[in-house]
Amino acid sequence: MAVALSACGGSDDKASKTEASDGGGGAPVQAAPAPTAAAPRITKSRYIARVDRICSAAQARLTSLQKKIIFASKISDPAEAYERYADFTGQAATLYSGVLGQVRGLGAPPGDQAEIEKLNMLLARSGSITRELSAAAASHDSARLKDVGAQGDIIQRRYRSAAKAYGLRQCGATAGQVLQRRGNR
Repeated sequence: MAVALSACGGSDDKASKTEASDGGGGAPVQAAPAPTAAAPRITKSRYIARVDRICSAAQARLTSLQKKIIFASKISDPAEAYERYADFTGQAATLYSGVLGQVRGLGAPPGDQAEIEKLNMLLARSGSITRELSAAAASHDSARLKDVGAQGDIIQRRYRSAAKAYGLRQCGATAGQVLQRRGNR
């Protein structure tokens, strides 16, 4: 099984508040409210600093999930391994929803709306792929896991490249972590 875990992933969930916990007692990730028309526009340097902080905080939680996924990959009972894998990828997808909500809540720097929307679209796709991985694991569908994992690899490479090109250091550096679960399950 493969799962693409990124520090900055997301979904189309536009809830004003999304909480996720890695099960290790980490603080919840909360989506920031959308900027209002009267709100001041964010500068590019401030946007980059804030998004990189969001990615850094999410990475700490994702690292814990990655360790749990590695442990689950070593479980000898395939049914239990799939169950845990589905749970952990589901937690990651929820975390990504919160991350994307926070990032969207910042708004885009003037003139950068198209670039930011592209990044947000890639984050949203990453989150939906993570949900697909969770569903495939829950149904013990190893072929689907492999297929969706490959799609996730492509999206992660695109996101990492676009994030780095925009100047996002933390998000661009950590967005493409892919874990392989070894074995024939």
